[in-house]
Amino acid sequence: MKQLEEYIATQNSIEPSPYLISKIMDRLETGRYRQMSFLRQSIMVAAGIAAVILFGIIIGSGFKSANYLTINDYHIENFSILTSDDIQ
Repeated sequence: MKQLEEYIATQNSIEPSPYLISKIMDRLETGRYRQMSFLRQSIMVAAGIAAVILFGIIIGSGFKSANYLTINDYHIENFSILTSDDIQ
């Protein structure tokens, strides 16, 4: 517990840079950060969609072989037996 209190005390003793505070306040007042983040967000969404489509094409290209197993499960799961009223 003592180490935690010492750590908190050292973090509280650090003085923030006044230049950093003024830079942050300037960006908040001018609203310039919103335009950059909207552009960045749009680019990231477009890149994400393109990556998903490309990844789907790559995965889909691996399934071109005709070695598919098809099973007619009509005889395996014959529900008419389960739903008939003849069962005693």
